[in-house]
Amino acid sequence: MTGKKESLLESEFTKRIGKQLKRHRLQNNLTQKQVAEILDIDEQYYGQAERGAKRLSLKKLVAFCAYFHISLDAVVAMDTAQDAENERKEFIQNIAELLPLCTGEELRFLRMVVQRMVSEGKTEIQKDTY
Repeated sequence: MTGKKESLLESEFTKRIGKQLKRHRLQNNLTQKQVAEILDIDEQYYGQAERGAKRLSLKKLVAFCAYFHISLDAVVAMDTAQDAENERKEFIQNIAELLPLCTGEELRFLRMVVQRMVSEGKTEIQKDTY
């Protein structure tokens, strides 16, 4: 594997772990500061780990998993069908939060785009098509 591909995979893996850290933290209604204290690390560093900018050591990942009573696989395993469904739900929630900010014209445009995507099975949209 080339260096760039390896770095990209490592970066994606680090981001995925960060998403899992955040998901478990939020499910347990904890702040980043609280988790950082539990792991005995700097709050800013933990926040960067959740964003995928930094990596927690294996020792800290194990401590995280022990605290939340989850397996290490729950944090580091590659995508599963459940992860894909959780991501889908997160996207829907994010869109739902943005919709009230849209004008009527923007909402009509979005409806048209989504209807066309569903009916034609498109995943790539070019703005000038609409």
